[in-house]
Amino acid sequence: MIELAIVLVIVGIILAAVLKGEDVIRGARHKNFINEVGRNFPTTAFMVLDWQGRLPGANKDNGLITLNPKTDIGMMQLAHSPDPVKQYGSSLFYIFYGNEGGKNIIVVLPDTTGGAFDKEQITFLEALDVAYDPSPDATDGQVRGTVTAPAAVSTAAWLATYTSTPAFSAYQANTTKAMLYYFDKKL
Repeated sequence: MIELAIVLVIVGIILAAVLKGEDVIRGARHKNFINEVGRNFPTTAFMVLDWQGRLPGANKDNGLITLNPKTDIGMMQLAHSPDPVKQYGSSLFYIFYGNEGGKNIIVVLPDTTGGAFDKEQITFLEALDVAYDPSPDATDGQVRGTVTAPAAVSTAAWLATYTSTPAFSAYQANTTKAMLYYFDKKL
């Protein structure tokens, strides 16, 4: 009986360590996602702004990102330019520059065909939202969620654009189609 109790305690300790390890790995993936979308993409954009006098892919007439961000970034020959396709565990994300209704944005998509985020991907969006806004409320602040896919997506140009401001809504698995990060202006 004592041996059985000892075995059960050891199994419990091992199980607790495994579960804690999964949490640590998930947290590290979330931090990597936040760094990529929230820091690397905006930093690259502002480096292009310093070098060329405009954001990557921005139209000289109105400053909106409507052209080809990838070309502008490529011209800088950065040692570590951002990669628009990122995978964290089983979660895949497409990250593009773009605009909506007169504001420049970084757009995060689950795919390039208008699909919706799954439950695991939503946890990444919420982590980014909390990092930049006080709460994971996808309807206000600099980071917002929408059920509207971009009007146009170009993987070749790293560009995703909306023809007008989409309706914002709470993050929901199988419903939210894009996350918009308003990186160049405080809202």
